[in-house]
Amino acid sequence: MKPSLYAHPFASFCQKVLIALYENGTDFTYRKIGPEDPAAMSELMALWPLKKFPVLVDAGHTYLESSIIIEHLAIRHPGAVQLIPKDPETALETRMLDRFFDNYVMTPMQRIVADFMRASPARASLDMLNNIWIPFKDDVEITQPEAIYRTRGRLERFRGCDNVLENMVITPDEKLASCCGLTFEHIPEMKIGDARRVRLREMYDGQLEDFLKIWIRVEGPEKIFDFATRKDPGLPFPDGATHPCQTCAALFLNPRVRAILAAHYLEKVPEVMFRYQMMRSLERRSDPSFAPASDGTPPAPAGGPPRVGFGS
Repeated sequence: MKPSLYAHPFASFCQKVLIALYENGTDFTYRKIGPEDPAAMSELMALWPLKKFPVLVDAGHTYLESSIIIEHLAIRHPGAVQLIPKDPETALETRMLDRFFDNYVMTPMQRIVADFMRASPARASLDMLNNIWIPFKDDVEITQPEAIYRTRGRLERFRGCDNVLENMVITPDEKLASCCGLTFEHIPEMKIGDARRVRLREMYDGQLEDFLKIWIRVEGPEKIFDFATRKDPGLPFPDGATHPCQTCAALFLNPRVRAILAAHYLEKVPEVMFRYQMMRSLERRSDPSFAPASDGTPPAPAGGPPRVGFGS
């Protein structure tokens, strides 16, 4: 039976073991800690109550800690790449460097990040949440607890999305997108440019010409969708959404909604722009990390009021 690795792709010590496995093409089962393998975390907890990863299970034995796992792979699953030198002196030096980087580089670095998250006033309300599964297609039916659904009856609970203009995602090939990245492959209009060709400031400022994004920032996608249904009562509200990104995708990807918003958005421009400017003013006054506003409000886009915008 091939070995099974319980690991998280973002954990540096897990990446260390993955490098060893991939370098020699070792056949293994990747038990990825995350929503794609819900049972992996409970199995890991049964194997190792401290809930640390990586953990390797091989031939009925459990191996803990990245360095020990690599030593085991070098013995039981050798390949073209020699993971531990044969020469005892060289092997000792290799192990010394391994412990140095683990104990005095990676561990302190992780402690600095953890201390900042705990102690920073800006992170005082930080909480660890279990995110829900977000389906963007109708090919599989997924049932969630009833309280999670973002129905029209709960409309007053929902607020503006503070991700759409505050966060930007950058890909390995230096493409940028608005928002948190969940909709990167689903809403092409969230892609705002190429960092190799356009300055970041230009791409960020260019979003302010897109009224729909400002509207989402102020009111959130659910209330915008509600506005569209009031203009077209035959348009169904997406009561099956469990996350605001699903409703946001519907705003951009549903041609009927796009047509309604394009026809009626000017009714909302004065109110939304006023509220947006008030939000920005209050944020600058209350958050010292904000740079001082240079001229008060940003200049209005040339050619009249902001367009309804479906991306740049």
